[in-house]
Formats: sequence, structure tokens, C-alpha cells
Amino acid sequence: MPESTEIQFYGLIVAVIALLAGIAFNLINRYYQRKQLQLNTLFKVIELFSSSEIRDARKTVYDEYFKLKKENKPIIFNRSAFIQQQADKVKKSFEQVAVLINEKLVDEKLFFRIYGGIVVRSWNALEQDIMNDRKKNPVYCEDYKKLKEKFEKHYTAENMPKPYQRELESS
Repeated sequence: MPESTEIQFYGLIVAVIALLAGIAFNLINRYYQRKQLQLNTLFKVIELFSSSEIRDARKTVYDEYFKLKKENKPIIFNRSAFIQQQADKVKKSFEQVAVLINEKLVDEKLFFRIYGGIVVRSWNALEQDIMNDRKKNPVYCEDYKKLKEKFEKHYTAENMPKPYQRELESS
């Protein structure tokens, strides 16, 4: 019959193995939960950016950008309350998503593959307006700026996304 110290030793080994297996299972579970959270959040971001409200707001911003540029005026979206609201929608949507990405709640690489060009292109259209807003709030759209700077590194001068004007429908 084995001695009681030997039984205690084997019991301790089994307990340590069970503890280590539990810790490993917990870490693996947390990893996959985090990935699931990132994926669910990405779906919400896609839903937001695909919404007609945000798409129309971006179109309004791009159209106004080109009008102001053609008139050789500062790119400040304050010509009307409607245009200002549309620009604010675009800025806020990108700022909110940038915070989620910077907090690692959305997978940055996957988001870049889907929206990298839009992030940079929209920033280029909104930059003067954001800098104007920063006179009142120096950190306004700071996360959006950081995200844009990260994404710009993926482009060269030749393929850098720029605001573009869609062909206007003839009346």
C-alpha cells in the first residue's frame, strides 16, 4: 500500500495540472471572446458606414469640399446649418470608430482593408474644418487624426486616397 505522502504528492500533481489546464482554458476562452467582440463591433461599424445617412453625409461633404475649393475659399463647412450637420455626422462617426480601433475593440487590419481609403479621403476633405474646430477644442477628432496617420503609412504619394467628385446627374 502506498504511503500517505506519496498519495498526497500525486494528489498535488493532479491539482496543479487541473489548475494549469483551467488557466489555459480561461486564456483561450478570453482570446476567442475578444475576437468575437471585435467581429461583432466591426459588423456594427460596417452597418454605420453603410447607412444611407452617413453615406449621404459623406457625399454632401465631398460636394461642398469641391465647391469651396473651386471658389478658392477655406474648406470650412459652415455655409448652411445642413452642411455643418452633415460634416459633423461624418467627423463624429469617424472619431467614434477611431476610438474603438485605438482601444482594440475593432480589428485595425480588417477595418483598414475595408475602409482605409475612406478614412484618409474623408480626413483630407475635413481637415481644415477640423483644425477650425480645434480652436475651441484642441483635441477635437484626435483619435480620428491618429487613425488617419496610421493608415496613410500604407499608401504612397501616387496612390494616396484623395476626395473625389462624383459625376453630377444631368437634369
